[in-house]
This record gives sequence, C-alpha cells and structure tokens, in this order.
Amino acid sequence: MDVGTAAVISAGIGIGGALLGAVGGGGVTSRNMRRQVKDQADVEHRHWLRQQRQDAYAAFLTACDTVLDTLQSIAALRENPDPQVDMGLLWDAYDEAYRTVVRASTVVNIAGPDAMRQQAFRLQRYFTELSKIYRAPPDPESLWPWDMASIVYHVRHKKFVSGARIVLTAPPTKEWLQGP
Repeated sequence: MDVGTAAVISAGIGIGGALLGAVGGGGVTSRNMRRQVKDQADVEHRHWLRQQRQDAYAAFLTACDTVLDTLQSIAALRENPDPQVDMGLLWDAYDEAYRTVVRASTVVNIAGPDAMRQQAFRLQRYFTELSKIYRAPPDPESLWPWDMASIVYHVRHKKFVSGARIVLTAPPTKEWLQGP
C-alpha cells in the first residue's frame, strides 16, 4: 500500500470517527438538555404546588377564625342570655361561615398531603361538635364553658399550623408531591 492510499484511508477513518463523535456528542447533549428541561419543569411544579398549598392552608385558617368568632358570640349569649339578640341570625352566620370552612377544607384535601387533610378534618369536625353542644337546649350541667372549647380548638389549630409549616418548608419527597 502506498502512502497516498494510506493517507486516504486514514482521512476516511478520521472523518468517520469525527462524525461518529459528533453524532454521539449531539445525542448526549440532547439527552442532557431534555433532562435539564424536565428538572426545571419539576422545580417549577414544586414551587407552584407549594404556593397552592400555602394559599389553601391560609384560606382554611381564615375561614376557621370566622367560624370560631361566630361560635364565641353564640357561647357568650348562651352563658349570658340577652333577649334582644336574635340567636337565629347568629346561627345563620355560623352556618354560612361553616360552609366556607367546608369549601376551604375541600381545597386543602385537593392540595394535600394526606396529613394536612386529616388535620383540616379534625378542625372542621370540632366545629360540628361545638355546634351540637351550643344548639342543644341550655343545660347548666352539660354546657361546656367557652374557655374549655377555645383551648381544644387552639390545640387543634396549632397542630394544623405546625403541619403546614412542615409541608411548606421541608424539601419535597415522593409523598409531598403525591398529596392525598
């Protein structure tokens, strides 16, 4: 084989190697770019989900505060009756506020995760329990004083807030992303 043929073969092998390297490198670059785009989309989704959860938790707690204020007014009138105040209007206000809690709780259920759904349910259920107590005919022996009712509420409220803080500040896990 003469020098010219060897040079042509070497050039052919060099060009083939360069083309193969370019195609392989392009494939690796393409794969890395797709992965980077997916990772960025995951980060944006986690940020969006965290914001949705924060909004849901805040709306739920605001609705709970409204229900609590209404129940406190009802309890005060139960403990110190005033014939000039229409209890029916207060119960109407309670019912409307409670419906708002139920709607806000539904959003918490959707936003997740399951632990927060359970905490929201405990708070919502407590309002139902208090409502039954304060709707019943007055009985001085069985009437639960508002101070006691308020303490139980604030314990449940604190658990919800603590759970929300964990969900909103902890690094995402598989459960965090899955929700309820």
